[in-house]
Amino acid sequence: MDSLGWVFFIFTLLLFGIPYTRFFLRRGKMTSWPITSARVSKVEIFEGVPEEYIPRMAIRPGMPVTIPYHCRAQYAYFVAGTIHSGWFALLAKNLTEAQGLAKGLQNLTIQVKYDPRKPADSALEEPRIFDKKVVQSGTNPLNPTVW
Repeated sequence: MDSLGWVFFIFTLLLFGIPYTRFFLRRGKMTSWPITSARVSKVEIFEGVPEEYIPRMAIRPGMPVTIPYHCRAQYAYFVAGTIHSGWFALLAKNLTEAQGLAKGLQNLTIQVKYDPRKPADSALEEPRIFDKKVVQSGTNPLNPTVW
């Protein structure tokens, strides 16, 4: 391989390697993060999959919609004198199911883990709510947005 090939190889490795390395390092550290209570403060229903979870370039016009709705919940928690917030989503098969999830999530108390070095970074303690998988930004290895 010539020098241009090596430059391209190293650039590609850094382009994809750094986000995935950060994703897996964050995931490993989450097991030791402290846990606190949070309250769901806002619930909204949206069509499709959460943008932060699936990259927009993965969704093409004309593709069949496999997940028609999601219920997005914002939560707030208190750490070291400061209120922080985060969000999660639950996927729904139809509008009626999404409305039921939204009603159940309103003012719900949940447990969240937070990074003690950066308390604004949080994730839900439980991977499921109402027997639905929790979807959050930074938890999908196919879209590791953990900057």
